[in-house]
Amino acid sequence: MRLLVRLLATLVGLGLAVAGVLLVVEVSWSWLRPGSAPLLVPWRTWLEHGTRLDWADREVLAGSLLTITAGLLLCTAASAARRRELPLADLRPEVSVTTSSRSVARLIVHRLRAEGDVADVAVHADRRRIRVRVVGSRPGSRELRPRLLDVTRKLVADLPLREQPRIAVDVRGERQPR
Repeated sequence: MRLLVRLLATLVGLGLAVAGVLLVVEVSWSWLRPGSAPLLVPWRTWLEHGTRLDWADREVLAGSLLTITAGLLLCTAASAARRRELPLADLRPEVSVTTSSRSVARLIVHRLRAEGDVADVAVHADRRRIRVRVVGSRPGSRELRPRLLDVTRKLVADLPLREQPRIAVDVRGERQPR
């Protein structure tokens, strides 16, 4: 969702920049040639049309409904794009401490890469669940999954997390060249 908000912010920013450039071009053109027609944007036609509109016209109602809908969609996307943080145990009642899920995932990746028979590790962590995907360096290593699950559980238990998440470890054999 954060990617969507960043994309929307970029698009809105670019749109405002283009509108600003068009405004500067049109104002400069009208200063240089006061009686001539607009250069790029037919703003005089739009101005005449706008003076004929009344608040009760369908165009005004449709425009306001589109603006309200776009604003609500932007607010919903922005509120859903909050950072995912894991709360840590409170040291004192007046102190609240959190860590990012990325930090926990990075910690698990570093620890599991130090284990033998591990070629690659990918971790996704959130408040409720930690998913670990491991690629073994040897094919058919059956004892690798329980060992890595135990290491991950001990590592997460040592963290001062307020809630202990569920842990799932998936081990796959060595990747074969294509």
